[in-house]
Amino acid sequence: MKAEPIINALQSIQQKFKSKKIAVIMPSPSECCFDQSLAHTFANDCIDIVFICGRYEGIDHRVELRCKKEF
Repeated sequence: MKAEPIINALQSIQQKFKSKKIAVIMPSPSECCFDQSLAHTFANDCIDIVFICGRYEGIDHRVELRCKKEF
């Protein structure tokens, strides 16, 4: 998935809901599982949670780098 449309969508979400902190979760086979304890952590720390799920080729790495800076 291309980086630009995803980043634009995230910025739009941030502007629309005026969220102070958004957790962006991009599931990956190489990362830890999103389980109940992780959900509680995000619920306590963040106002909004956004899941970005890629298909086939996955998500452009630039999305991950940009999310670490901005969201």
